[in-house]
Amino acid sequence: MRSDDIASGHDPLIGPGRDLASRYEGVDFGLLDVPIPEVPPGGGTLAAASDPVRFGRSDIITFTPHGTSSSGTLYVSDGAGVSLRWFFSEGRADPDLGFDRDLWAWTR
Repeated sequence: MRSDDIASGHDPLIGPGRDLASRYEGVDFGLLDVPIPEVPPGGGTLAAASDPVRFGRSDIITFTPHGTSSSGTLYVSDGAGVSLRWFFSEGRADPDLGFDRDLWAWTR
């Protein structure tokens, strides 16, 4: 699937969009308000307010009727103290790590 498939109507929405922040108070897609270390084994830094949706070069995740999905990562945060990483692979979403600001570390 490509962005132009969506724009052209070739791959239309099958329902209305859902807004995470309006469904779960204080939670939204995003990272903390300060730079934090990359998820291990990465050695870099995730910039504050950087893109929380990472599926290759786009922000699109694709699910198939066979229970698979494109691989990538979503970051969900309360914006102040905790950021969770959701990793998508083979149709499963696992909240595999959380960044704790008090510990300044990613934990399981």
